[in-house]
Amino acid sequence: MADTIKTLITGVDKLSPTLATIRNNVEGFETRLKGSGLGNVEVGEMIKGNALAEPLIAGVKAAIGFETSMAGVKRSVTFETPQQFQQMSSDILDLSERLPESANGIAAIV
Repeated sequence: MADTIKTLITGVDKLSPTLATIRNNVEGFETRLKGSGLGNVEVGEMIKGNALAEPLIAGVKAAIGFETSMAGVKRSVTFETPQQFQQMSSDILDLSERLPESANGIAAIV
């Protein structure tokens, strides 16, 4: 449970700057759009149904799932150094791009 909470907090900490950048980009886009003379377009109206947010949400869920899977790997495998754990994480992500299996699935095998 503590590992899951730590993973969630880490994910939020890593995601917050990205979300702030996205918010600033959207606000800038909205300002430029209004200044272009195309009318008062509300970005909120453009993203109704969460079409813009769904890929971001899916990415966050996948990242949280991978971090949770790697917490399980860390509990079951003895790593001599933190670098070995980081390398294992990197190797699993690399394998997930080459094999027809998700990173979570590969981590579960480990």
